[in-house]
Amino acid sequence: MNAALRYLAISVLLLYTWYVASGSLLHIGLSQAAISLRVNLVNPITWLIVIISMLTAWGLGKRFAWAWWLGLVGALVQLGRVAWWVVQRHSLAHLPDTGVWLVVAMLAVFIALLLTPQVRRACTR
Repeated sequence: MNAALRYLAISVLLLYTWYVASGSLLHIGLSQAAISLRVNLVNPITWLIVIISMLTAWGLGKRFAWAWWLGLVGALVQLGRVAWWVVQRHSLAHLPDTGVWLVVAMLAVFIALLLTPQVRRACTR
């Protein structure tokens, strides 16, 4: 069971990384209908997120404690960045589009998986 939850967390993290690298995540721009998340691979922040996410996924696979902490802090920072933008720019009459909710869901699921006792106990090296 430990390995299954840990690998599920790694899979969610890799899906998030793919979403970032595919050009859909970090720079939040305001469109006419709702906010959209856009990024290109020229942006150094995108590369930083991809590198940190890949390093975290590798570390979780090897069961390192530092990877658990890096994943938790990184996901919380990204979730905070998205939430900060939404709170500043939008009201209940103008909600974010589905891409934003997808990112929030991926980060929330990743955090929830990391906080399970099985995954935490597995990452002790």
